[in-house]
Amino acid sequence: MVRPTHAARAFLFAAMAALASLSAPTHAQLADADPDLGLLRNNGGAQLVNGHVRAFAAQGTRKILVGGDFERTASGIERFSLLRLNADGTLDPDFRVLIASAGAVQVNAIVVHGGFIYIGGRFQMVNGATRPNIAKLTADGELVEGWRANLDGPTDTVHAIAVGTDA
Repeated sequence: MVRPTHAARAFLFAAMAALASLSAPTHAQLADADPDLGLLRNNGGAQLVNGHVRAFAAQGTRKILVGGDFERTASGIERFSLLRLNADGTLDPDFRVLIASAGAVQVNAIVVHGGFIYIGGRFQMVNGATRPNIAKLTADGELVEGWRANLDGPTDTVHAIAVGTDA
C-alpha cells in the first residue's frame, strides 16, 4: 500500500475543506483562507468571491482552481469566473484568465489533465479569442490556440467535462 506524504495529505484535506465550504448550492459561498492552517474554511460570513462557486479542481499538489459566476474576489480583485488559489488559500496573482460573453458568464466544469486545464460553462471569449462554452488552457492559463470544440449558442452550456486520451 502506498501511503501519501504529509504534504499530499494536507493538500487533500485542504481540497476536502474547500469542497465542504464551497458546496452550498443556493447561497453565496462562505469561505476564506485560514492563515493559521492554510485551508479554506467556513467562516460564517465572509465570501471568497462576489458570486457563486460552481466548480473546482486540484492542480498538481499545490494549487486549487475555482470556477463559477463571479467578477471579483471578496477583497475586490477582478477575476472573471475562474481563479487559482495557492495551497495556503491565498489568490494566485499570476493566474489570470479573461472570460467574457455578451450575456451571463460562468464556469461550471474544470478538469486538469495532462498538464492542461479544460474549462466549460457559459461564455464566448477566453483571453480575447472566440471559444464558445469550452476551452483548453495551459497550466499557466494561456489559451491553447489549436484546440477547439464546436459548441455555440445558448443551449450549449457545458456542465461537465470528460477528457479522452486524444485531447
